[in-house]
Amino acid sequence: MMNIRRKFLLSTLSFCLAFCLLGTNSYAAPTTFDKNDDDYGFGEFDLGTLVIDLSKGDAVVDIGKEPQGEAYYYSFKGLLFPETINGLDDSEKPKIEATELGDLLNLDKTGDYDVSIEGNYSSVTFKKLATCTCSGTLEFELSDVVKNAVAFNNHYSSWKFILSVEEKTEDKKPQQEQVVTPDEKPATVEANAHTVGEQITIDGAIYQITDLTAGNESVMYVKPEDTGIKSAIIPDTVNIDGVDYKVTDIEDNAFKGCKKLKKVTIGENVLRIGTKAFYKCKKLKKITIKTSALTKDSVDKGVFKGINENAKVKVPKKKVKAYRKIFKKKGLNGKNQKVTK
Repeated sequence: MMNIRRKFLLSTLSFCLAFCLLGTNSYAAPTTFDKNDDDYGFGEFDLGTLVIDLSKGDAVVDIGKEPQGEAYYYSFKGLLFPETINGLDDSEKPKIEATELGDLLNLDKTGDYDVSIEGNYSSVTFKKLATCTCSGTLEFELSDVVKNAVAFNNHYSSWKFILSVEEKTEDKKPQQEQVVTPDEKPATVEANAHTVGEQITIDGAIYQITDLTAGNESVMYVKPEDTGIKSAIIPDTVNIDGVDYKVTDIEDNAFKGCKKLKKVTIGENVLRIGTKAFYKCKKLKKITIKTSALTKDSVDKGVFKGINENAKVKVPKKKVKAYRKIFKKKGLNGKNQKVTK
């Protein structure tokens, strides 16, 4: 399940998120979960309620461990984008109104956005925005249909946002809850004054910084600078001011309009390929994939749809069978299109 969680978060990072640094004086409020009895009989798969306490500052969710990582993944999709869960469609409506990337939430569905979400592979940060018009506590629960769909996956059955609290009286005792966040957050540093979300052009391609955590620096391949290119390489790493950043993602529609593209190499650190990344690249005939970390959840819809009818995709030997099955559902299903070692 580790790969599922990692793909999501920089799908819940393309699909969602950019990790912003907390100020040195900011308060990171705890984010907890409430392990309640399960009325739906899902047993250990249901981790209960994810409590997001924003009453004193930002709330940090640890997704670097299981089962919390997978549980966050499925609750995020179930509350914001239920139609993306296998077996469901547009008839299942989201419980929380959000932007297309899922990085801004409108909890009361009126006025401006109330909460932002930013993150990387190890943690997600919820921030209360200045435009927030909500107060008190708001809870959003997965619908019964979504609960059934994710019944055998770890998930949170609901998200509870604490936006403000009344002053405690002597009769009120604080509820004890298990803290999901780690005792010590990974140290995050800015490398050479760069920022998460910043875009940089290197060797004819545009990259976006997605993580500045020391030792885990990463970027996303956004798109080539010139749509007239005939070949493209998504490298293992790029060097920015003396620091090596892993290239872990390929952005949605990355090669849109690249009508002359014939050859692509994808590096060994790529964890996610975004929606329609190579859509309608009709001349794209040769693809070499070095990464072994892709899954059905990290290769988004329509990635290979509309590429050359005789396209050949070369992959690591041990991944031929798995990738053949995954890619077929992502558009590589032509009679003469092949996945080979």
